[in-house]
Formats: sequence, structure tokens, C-alpha cells
Amino acid sequence: MEKVISCKNIQKNFGVGETIVHALKDVDLDVDTKELLMLVGPSGSGKTTLLSIIAGILNQDGGSCLIQGSDMSQMEEKQRIAFRGENIGFVFQSFNLIPTLTSVENVAVPLLIKGVERHEAYQIAHDLLGKLGLESKYERFPKELSGGEMQRVSIARGCIHKPSLILCDEPTSFLDHETGIKVMELLTSIQQETGCTLVIVTHDPRILKYATRMAKIDDGKIIPFSLEQSKE
Repeated sequence: MEKVISCKNIQKNFGVGETIVHALKDVDLDVDTKELLMLVGPSGSGKTTLLSIIAGILNQDGGSCLIQGSDMSQMEEKQRIAFRGENIGFVFQSFNLIPTLTSVENVAVPLLIKGVERHEAYQIAHDLLGKLGLESKYERFPKELSGGEMQRVSIARGCIHKPSLILCDEPTSFLDHETGIKVMELLTSIQQETGCTLVIVTHDPRILKYATRMAKIDDGKIIPFSLEQSKE
């Protein structure tokens, strides 16, 4: 069976000469269809860098990263954007919401890019935001939202087009326990409905129970890890 993600010997460096930082060191990572993989590890260990390479936001300096058999680092920019828009949802830790758009408009963007009629896209966005408890925030701009509210809008935007692969960078970091559980239940329900694969970078021990598999990144390398180890 073809892997949804197949990373082999991934290397990523930042800086040059004496200031060079080896962020990823020959990382191997395979992820199967319908897995919910959680990546854990200390700050600065390379988690977000690896996630960004998988998403095609960064190019690796060595090795290969195939997403459903395709290598985005070999694509022209327009091809890469189209591939990502069709197949990948990304939930940014920094939200990356468009400041001039309302919550509904931000969430509807991936559907509009795919050619969904505006009224239908906005209705789907309304429904998804409602599931995340944001009924009163439909017409609010990002600057009018709290950190937790922006996080939920970002999550809705990353999921709305039902991609085959959803990548989340600390999706519950700004949320209280109840809302964090609501977010994870939404993500797992989307996974059950669409058969998508989820990769979640997290420091949040409250959500580890949702993982079907865990991996730890430490000092730029993948280390096998289990839920039992996380409790130690």
C-alpha cells in the first residue's frame, strides 16, 4: 500500500558556516492512510520544520519527502500550490488568518479556491464554525478575536475542504480543556467521515489519547515513542 507520507533521510539546515543549525538529521517517517500520528518533542527539536517540509512550505536540503507518491520539491510553484490546495489542510500555530477577512470568509477560502459557489462555501463555513462554538464570531475580523478563537478559525479553515492529509501545529495550545477536546472530536470525526490522515505536532498531554501512533523528535532525529512512555 502506498504511504500517504514517505520521508527518507530528510535533512534541513539553517544558517551557514559556524552559525549553521542542523534542524533535521536524516529523518525517516512513513505515515499510512487513516493514521492519527502525533509528533512530540521539546521546543527546537525540529517538529514544526518537519511538518513544514511535509506540507511543501519548506524544501529539504537532503533526502526525499513524498506525499501520496508526489514530491512537491520537484514541482513548479503553481503546481505545488494546486497540489497542496487539493490534498493538504494545514493548521498553523501562528494562525495565518487574513486580517481583512471575517471568520466566515477566512474559513471559506479553501472552498472558493476549489471553485465552490460563494453562497455554498459560506454556508459550509458557518456550519463548521458553529460546531466549534463560534456562532457569535461569524462576522468578526481576526483582530477582534481572542487567541483561542483565532485558533479555532484556523482549524476550521484547515479542515473545510476535507483534504486527504491534515497537518496541525499545536492545534490545542491556546484552548481550554473543554474546547481542546471539542477540537479533537471534530478532527477525529472528519477523519472517520473522509478517511483522511492526521499528523499533529503537540505538547498537550491531554490529547495524546487520540493518537493511533506517536513519534518523538529530539535533536533533529525521530525516536520511537509510545503513549505509555508519555506518562512516565
